[in-house]
Order: sequence, then C-alpha cells, then structure tokens
Amino acid sequence: MALVGLHAATVDMEFIGVEDSGDREDKQIAVSIISSGKNADKTEDPDSLIFTGFGGTDKYHDQPSDQKLERLNIPLEAAFRKKSIVRVIRGMKDEKRTHGNVYIYDGTYMITNMWQEEGQNGFIVFKFQLVREPDQKPAFGIWKSVKNWKNDLSTRPGLILQDLSNGAENLKVCVVNEVDKENGPSLFTYVTSLHHEVINIRPMVDPCACGRRSCGPKSVFENISVSSSLVISAKKAGNVARFMNHSCSPNVFWQPISREENGLWCLYIGFFAMKHIPPLTELRYDYGKSRGGGKKMCLCRSKKCCGSFG
Repeated sequence: MALVGLHAATVDMEFIGVEDSGDREDKQIAVSIISSGKNADKTEDPDSLIFTGFGGTDKYHDQPSDQKLERLNIPLEAAFRKKSIVRVIRGMKDEKRTHGNVYIYDGTYMITNMWQEEGQNGFIVFKFQLVREPDQKPAFGIWKSVKNWKNDLSTRPGLILQDLSNGAENLKVCVVNEVDKENGPSLFTYVTSLHHEVINIRPMVDPCACGRRSCGPKSVFENISVSSSLVISAKKAGNVARFMNHSCSPNVFWQPISREENGLWCLYIGFFAMKHIPPLTELRYDYGKSRGGGKKMCLCRSKKCCGSFG
C-alpha cells in the first residue's frame, strides 16, 4: 500500500496536517487506518470496528504504562472531534499466505465514540469506535461471508444445490437463487471436457523431399476454416458456463477458440471479462440473436435493458 501511495509503510495510520479553528494551531487529523490486528479488536462486525490507541507498550524496551493523548492518538481524537471521514483498510490472516496478511479496502468510516479502559496488561488504553458510512458496496463483509460459506455452504442465503457438478470439479459449484422460488436447473449431463471433433487435419510437420541428408523436416502452415453454420449446443450437456444468464449490459463476452489436439482441430467457447468484476458479482453475457424460437422477455434489470432477447 505504501508503493501506491495509499498508506505509510511504518505505522498503522495515515494523517494530514490541518488548522484547528479553536486555538489557531496546526493539528494533525487521521485520514486512514489499517486494522492489521496490532491495534484492532472486535473486527468480526463488517459495519463497525473498535480500534485501540497507540503507546503504553514495551515495543521499544520501555516499561508498560498508561496510554496518553499524544503522538498518534492526537490525529484519531481530532477526527472524532471534527467528525471527519476515515478510510479503513482491513488486514486479515489468510491460510494461503505464509508471509503476511490479505488487505481489503473497506471504504469510509466515521469515529463515533472514544473512551479509556483498562487493557489486558492492566494499564489504561484508548479505544476508538468506527462505524461504516451507509450506502457503500460491501467489501470486508463479502470476504467474511465467503469464509463462512467455505466452512458451511448451508449458511449461504438462497442456496438450492451445493454442487452442480456432482464432484466432477475440484471445487463445489453451488447453485444460488436469490430472485424467485425456482428450485434449480432441470436434469442434464455435466461435462468437464470437450465432446466433439471439428476437422481432421494433417500433421503439422512434414518430411522434406529435396533429397539432402542435412535437410530436416519442414514446418507446414495450414489455414483452417470452420463453417459459419456450425452450432455448439449446451442443451443436453455442459459445464457451469451453461447456466450463465443474459444481460443487456453484460460484464463478459464470448468468442470461439480453436486449437489442435491429437491431429484434430477442436473448437471451444471462451468467456472473457469486459471490465473489472467485483467479488460475488454474477457473470452475464449477451445471448444475441437466436435461430428461431422467437424472442423471450428479458429480466436483466439493467439500465440499458431492451425488454427482450433472442
């Protein structure tokens, strides 16, 4: 975070200098904090945070003592008194990271209360309560939810099927419906590999016919054309991408991908992100025009919804 200028490298708080209208002296006010576990407790609530003040420890081989309203505690007190916004970055341990934590920017908070109490070492410490500003997209809350769902999928709201792949994938592909009371997809065959062949091609390397002993094989470049009338259907068999919904404002797009496998030219359908996609955002693409069957009512609810598709 220090590299991108979001936070200083040496402390768990960033502050700026401001002019205090009361005594006309330059003061410092907190603008962001990192709750990395050193100065924070009670971090399980995604909408609030209790931050412990600085000082009063034997970090520099001094004797433990009561925390005082000095140094880094002054900017926190000024932010509370002036009711100013504080950016919060949550630092949490991640089992996949052996050297350090995972850091999540959790938006803007307000210091709503501060007090003193006896700490674990028996000395007085400052406590600052921060409450998340309303109407912000969840960040730390999403991370906590995902952690809980990994431990127990049944706690996920709207869950109707724990594993769509029936064990075929390394990770469970759960089905969630938070829109209506539909129980889920009809029975179909879940596949993890390609089940069709497109074109039988010649080997990509041919021997040279010039007759020289020193001459080796020569590479052969072929242009493979695939008929535009080819249709790949996932009606009876497919994988998780088969259940991606339509949107008039999609966040992914599809395109055909062809590659050679054991002398056969195979065609795949690949999906690619059109923009940054936040966690737990549904992946949707534009179904486009279909070959018959008529149009269907669109329920994508986007601002650019056309009302129908197909």
